Amino acid sequence: MSPRAIAAEALWQARRGDSTVVEQLEGWIRQHRPESPQIKMAYELGLGAARHWISCEALARLCTKTGRLDLNAREKALLVLGLYQMHYMGKPDYAIVDTTMELAHRYARKPMCALIHALLRTYCRQRPQLPQGDSPKDIGQRLSYPESFVRLILEEHGSLSILEALNQVPTPMVRLRPTANRSDPIWAQVRWLQEDVGLFEEDLRTVTARSDCIIQNITQVQLMQRLAHGLTDTPQRILDLCAAPGGKTLLLRDLYPHAFIWANDISAKRLERLHDNQRKYGMAQQISCSPASELQPDQQFDLIVVDAPCSNSGVLHKRPEARWRLDQPNNLRETQCELLAQARRLLAPGGVIWYLTCSILSSENQKITGVPGHIILPNIEGWDGGYAAQI
Repeated sequence: MSPRAIAAEALWQARRGDSTVVEQLEGWIRQHRPESPQIKMAYELGLGAARHWISCEALARLCTKTGRLDLNAREKALLVLGLYQMHYMGKPDYAIVDTTMELAHRYARKPMCALIHALLRTYCRQRPQLPQGDSPKDIGQRLSYPESFVRLILEEHGSLSILEALNQVPTPMVRLRPTANRSDPIWAQVRWLQEDVGLFEEDLRTVTARSDCIIQNITQVQLMQRLAHGLTDTPQRILDLCAAPGGKTLLLRDLYPHAFIWANDISAKRLERLHDNQRKYGMAQQISCSPASELQPDQQFDLIVVDAPCSNSGVLHKRPEARWRLDQPNNLRETQCELLAQARRLLAPGGVIWYLTCSILSSENQKITGVPGHIILPNIEGWDGGYAAQI
């Protein structure tokens, strides 16, 4: 399967809610072992088109007479992928029309192939432009966000720079563990943002096999370090209630090397990654797979970390599909409150709870905890958005 074909497949599956774009691409890599340039192209196409889906769909509607797109999810994925390559990547029109139609003839309904071809040709002739106005609707179409989310960001943070930062292609960051040898020549390739975290723009395969570092964004590191500085006593028994895939658990191990750490997660699939990291780093004494409400440990904990499920509004550059759900109803608030309630039940007298999210919305942060906490907003340097509070 070609990079374009797997990108279209990944977009379609993500739109259906079956998986994320990254999960689809990782499965393709495991099964087909493509070359590095093919992997890079597939990621650029799949994640880029997901990031700009709303804008590409707006462009497609500008190419119709009625503003309607009578396409199913798979057909729309093909159209969006083609428009993304022409509008955002500057690929030659004729080449993209041809390659898109090859995929359309394979995967789209026959009558819809003609519609996809007509829309692509209309785009090539007319070059429609996205609205440049200042209304939330215009901004949403231009920057590829739901209108309701644009309103929230403007109301709470008053800056479009957040939305622009969340459209950037993220640069991986590496965190050195205390065991790392700072004189190793490989670290000369890192652009350090603080003593132990920096931007790594080289081939990630040179560091992912190592146990003295981890790919981890500076935002999570700084938030947890700020919380750690606020503790008066060193915790001896720690529960990471929503632990997978394990980056936060490993940071807890590095912050508190002598503590007993219990890592739990509700998702067996996500726990596979945690087990892989456990074998690599040895970061927890005990791992369990359980809903938080059903977890019945035989002890209480000095520190319980709740990395709560959220909208992912602070990491939309990494999880672009999440922006498609920002204007849809969900039960996240109920889940967040339930996790905090269970954490309180498992907390030892005098213990503390750390509540964290990768959200930048007060409805998932301050309005859940009742305290200001610490918030970091995403920026063009590659920092994620996130929130942390001690309760």
